[in-house]
Amino acid sequence: MTVPVVELVVAPGTGERLRPVARGLARWCDLRAPDAALADPAARLASSWRAPGLADALAEGRPPVALWVAGATEADAASSLLTRCAVLLCGREEVAAHLRDRVEGVPAVVVPEGQVEVDDHRPLTPFVRSRWRRRLGLAPDLVVDVRAGTASLSEAVVPTALAVAAVVVADRRWVVDAMALGAPVVTDARTAASVEATDGSEVVVADSKAATAVAAELAGDLRRCAALGRAARSSWERRWRRGDVAADIARRLGLLASPPPPDELVAQRLRELGTPAGARVAVRARVATALFAPVEAR
Repeated sequence: MTVPVVELVVAPGTGERLRPVARGLARWCDLRAPDAALADPAARLASSWRAPGLADALAEGRPPVALWVAGATEADAASSLLTRCAVLLCGREEVAAHLRDRVEGVPAVVVPEGQVEVDDHRPLTPFVRSRWRRRLGLAPDLVVDVRAGTASLSEAVVPTALAVAAVVVADRRWVVDAMALGAPVVTDARTAASVEATDGSEVVVADSKAATAVAAELAGDLRRCAALGRAARSSWERRWRRGDVAADIARRLGLLASPPPPDELVAQRLRELGTPAGARVAVRARVATALFAPVEAR
């Protein structure tokens, strides 16, 4: 089976925008840098309207292009190019709304801004978190504050902190990751609204001065922490799961147009579910579906 190729068209300083999208699309395609010596790709993924060669590629009308738009200013500056794209990508719903108002007929897809590859991690319940805190010698009711300007942790250890904390106090930068990992979250009203989280159900809303005290009180209520963690994870799965977003982008780029053979289809579905390649179920599936692989004529 021939795997479609997606070409990455990157402007200086903007490559990081494409990391979560490229990682998700890698389930269905091979990624490469531009190379005139190679055959045309099945699609292109561009980090900015200023990316070298993008305007020429769009003028040709093929292959389809997914373009990242960072904000309203960028959308207005690149308005003449946006209508030629197959899909527009952005990191916030307000940018998507602006694009939908300004660019008719081109879908705008919001890509999660989380810092952790949470598709690879299971949510952790309060009981499991407490066992890890005990094992690591941490405070029984550990509250982790990862808000900008108040966090004392380096970014390298924040993902671990989110996974073991009794309660997380977060703003926009880390709230999606904390919710995805099933952590009880205390945040401000603006951040809650930005991720469509409901106060008292998926997060607890408190002003910046009271947030730490509210989190400390919440840490002692395991039943409420468990309910908040489950609801937060469910909310992330409905709205922010990268695998689902990547599949939507892949469909819009025509990467899923041809159904794969049965063995590849099962493998693809397992990848979409985040199943590790070495997991027992994945190995058993490969053995079972090998019977359906086409046999070359002798």
